[in-house]
Amino acid sequence: MAQRPQLRIKDAGVALASVDEMSSSQVAESTSFIAKVLLDDARRRTLKHAAVLGALSDGELQTQENIGQLLQHLYKSGIAIEQSTLSHHLKILRKVGLLQSQKVGLQRFFSLNPEGATKAVTILSKCLNLEITEDSTIFRFSEAEAPERVIALYKHLAQPWHALVINAFMVAGGLGLGSQDVIRVLIEGFGATPIQARNSLSIMQKTGVLRTAAPQKHNGLQILTWTKEEMIQALNYLRFLIIP
Repeated sequence: MAQRPQLRIKDAGVALASVDEMSSSQVAESTSFIAKVLLDDARRRTLKHAAVLGALSDGELQTQENIGQLLQHLYKSGIAIEQSTLSHHLKILRKVGLLQSQKVGLQRFFSLNPEGATKAVTILSKCLNLEITEDSTIFRFSEAEAPERVIALYKHLAQPWHALVINAFMVAGGLGLGSQDVIRVLIEGFGATPIQARNSLSIMQKTGVLRTAAPQKHNGLQILTWTKEEMIQALNYLRFLIIP
């Protein structure tokens, strides 16, 4: 029996290794790694802080910070966590490729990884079938207040099967898909059994990813409940986090 894809951060480096010629299922799995990382407030603030630091001196050592300095920044931002917790967050951010580190003496300094950050944006844009364009709205976000709908969408994208279905809808231009079409996407994309695929469809309906527009027509026409504008906002919020 096919198993639901498990999201293991230790595998993220492999999953995010290459963007070109990714299959839809690989895009969905990689998107899930990124979305899961962005669900944590401390990780989002650390990422944004690293982006701002990186703009100060074009990536020189003085724009990096050690774990003690990062703890102070988070504390000033209203997040009081233990050093061990921050170490765990930094490990995840490095594994996914959003941060990089450099050891100097006995200390390790952290900074934004521009290549990894750009790759993350490319993967998310591919999953949502959106072009990356110049958009001034990325500067309207607040580091302290992540948009509620964006975080809600990230929660769904953090599930590989949900991300795959959202990708299928976006590739179809946001048009409705029949229930059997959604089931087929899951079977072909992740090798789900028909029962698993139907259960996943039911979960997506109950959690608000999909809604049934015409139960008696087109084998249960399903509509994506997220608008294209909300998808663009989700992409631009990630861009906001990595742009100073």
